[in-house]
Amino acid sequence: MNRELTNIEKQKVIDEKTKQILSLLGIKKSFRVLNQLASTLKLYKYIFQKADSSFAKTIPDINTDDKNDRYLHDLYVGLTHNPGTPTTNTIVFKHLLMHSIAESEVVLLKSTKSGRSHLANIVKLGKEYYYFDPTLERSIFDDDTWEENQKTLCCAAIGKNDDYFKLYKPIGALPDDMNMPLKQLPDNISEDSMSKSLVNEIASLIPDYSRTGFKEQNEDYGER
Repeated sequence: MNRELTNIEKQKVIDEKTKQILSLLGIKKSFRVLNQLASTLKLYKYIFQKADSSFAKTIPDINTDDKNDRYLHDLYVGLTHNPGTPTTNTIVFKHLLMHSIAESEVVLLKSTKSGRSHLANIVKLGKEYYYFDPTLERSIFDDDTWEENQKTLCCAAIGKNDDYFKLYKPIGALPDDMNMPLKQLPDNISEDSMSKSLVNEIASLIPDYSRTGFKEQNEDYGER
């Protein structure tokens, strides 16, 4: 039986995988909103298209009551195996964004129909935050409608007026110290979504990361 890694060992792997992924995708800091959006979409597509849902059934658990230790473990699992769970999707997305191009938070939401908990991200692009939901996007990606809808992203760069919020109600943001209560959401979340045509025009230029081979892209998407 393999020995469980210590937190220090996990952090070392996390640091190495973070550098590897950001380098592989060609993620670079930019003050241009379109470049920020393009890099965010690269990370977004990478997370939901490269997910290995089969691993989700065998995710190793850890014996701890400390929520910070569990968060670190989930981040480690997400970066090394990407099982595609709501937890790993959102904390890895936030982690990669925060270590490269944009501020981000993991948001706890409740289903308006079932009352079940759900997780998504908000990402600061320019002066405002926008919602991204890699887990829901993955479920659409796995469905036949992905091809039928010409590979259109449905849950990226959305504002508070989007129909998405007929499905989910935001509750708060996960705290920096996971043993503390939820944080309030920032005031500067955009009311309106970014243009779907703009988002998908940029997304169409980004490789399909579900395929094994792709070329790095370092386009400059101009001023906005």
